[in-house]
Order: sequence, then structure tokens, then C-alpha cells
Amino acid sequence: MLCLPVVFLCNALLFLAILNGRFRMVTSLIVSGAAYVLSLLLNLFLSPAFNDATGQIGNGINVFLLLVAAVFLYTNNIVQKLFVAILLICNYSFLSAFTEYFLGALPFGTGGFLSIVIGILIYLFFSFLSLITFVRPFHYFADRGFSVLSIGLCCAQLLCLLVANGSLTGLFGIHTYAPRFFLTVFFYLIIAFTARAAYNAAKYKERTCTAAFRDALLQAEANYFNAMVGNVTNAQTARDHHRFVLGEITEAARHGDLECIRTTIAD
Repeated sequence: MLCLPVVFLCNALLFLAILNGRFRMVTSLIVSGAAYVLSLLLNLFLSPAFNDATGQIGNGINVFLLLVAAVFLYTNNIVQKLFVAILLICNYSFLSAFTEYFLGALPFGTGGFLSIVIGILIYLFFSFLSLITFVRPFHYFADRGFSVLSIGLCCAQLLCLLVANGSLTGLFGIHTYAPRFFLTVFFYLIIAFTARAAYNAAKYKERTCTAAFRDALLQAEANYFNAMVGNVTNAQTARDHHRFVLGEITEAARHGDLECIRTTIAD
């Protein structure tokens, strides 16, 4: 139901958009394009061997190649890169089942080319949601090292993957699709809310620190200006006093009053 070339392309674009590049965009595009082509070739050779599981395995191979390339291409720490990789595998696992049920629930018949088009549109829309959800937080935290937040998000996304492919729900005897769907959506919402909340909190703290620093800088500049005004006032007072003294000496010299000159100079 899902077109693997489109899935691989969305995976590569999400890696390019969400993570911060270490090199120029051209280099990242070339390496990602090579991983994309290699994924298509490997999937072409492996398709006859894996039958129905080809999509899952092919997508996993594509994500693995992009993750290996990400180690060299992007500045984010390895946990953030792993999160994106698990997110892409989870997206495929979730949408492969959802697309099948969605096509079966449509009031008109879907098959052949129409089912592929609908699957492509669904995957493009979900990839767009993933992009706008994580692009700003990951760019903002790109230079951060390991943290409780990044490791927690990675573990939560792994749990979401286990729920999406039915492994976690199967342990509790839940084999119907509806509980798995709503639980997966719940995990997605929790992860998205946590990532965006952490980003907004960090931005708010940054704005608060910037405002406090700006106030301190303005206060320092005001103190410097006041001190400068005081120094200028003192200099003007001293200059006026010296002019007054020189005027007295000049007037005494004009009248030949040497005693007044000596007294003024002594003072």
C-alpha cells in the first residue's frame, strides 16, 4: 500500500530537515542520495526473498543507511539521530497498518494505482507533521549533549514503535487494531507535546536570560554615562576656575601689581 521509493525519499528529507548539517547542503544531498539509491537497489534484490515482510525490512535498511550517513553528516548527538531513525521506522509500521484499514473503510473501491496514490498522500502528510513537530526543537538542541530529555524521548519513541507493530500490545493479549491505533496515537501526542514543551520552555528561559542581561547591560551603560557626565562637569568647573585665575593674574599684571600676582600663584 505504501510506495517504498516515496517512503525512502521522505526518510532522507526528514533526516536532512530535522538534523543540523555539518557540511554544505550539496554534500548532504549527495550522501543522502547515495543512501537512497543503495536502499532501492538492496530492496530490489531482497524483494523476492522476504515476501510480505519486504516493506518493513526495506524501510529498516533505508533508515539504517541514513543513520550511518547521519553519523558523519550531522552535528546532533547520537541519541537525537537514533530518535529520528526510530521515528521513521515507527511511522512506516504505524502507517502500513493504518493505510490498509483506511482503504478498507472507504466507501468506494480502492485498488491498484488508486491505493498507491492514497498511501503516498497519507505518508507525505504524516511526514509533514513529523517535520513541523521536530524541526525547531532539534535545531535548537542540536549542540546539546546527552540529556534525560533526549534519552527519554528516544525510549518513548521505541515504545511507540513496539505498540505500532503490535509487539507490546500482543504481550497483554490485545490483538485487535483499534486499541493499538489509539495507543500509538497517544504515544505520538505525548512525544510531540514533550518535545515542543521542552523547546518552548528553553526559548522562554532564553528570552528571560536575554532580558535580564539586557537590563544589566543598560544599567551598566547608564552608570558609565553618569560617571562620564560627572567627570565632564568636574573638568568644566576646573577649566572655568583656571580661566578665572588666569584672568586675575592678567588684570594684576596689567596694573603692575606683582604682590597680587605672587599671592594668586601661591594660592
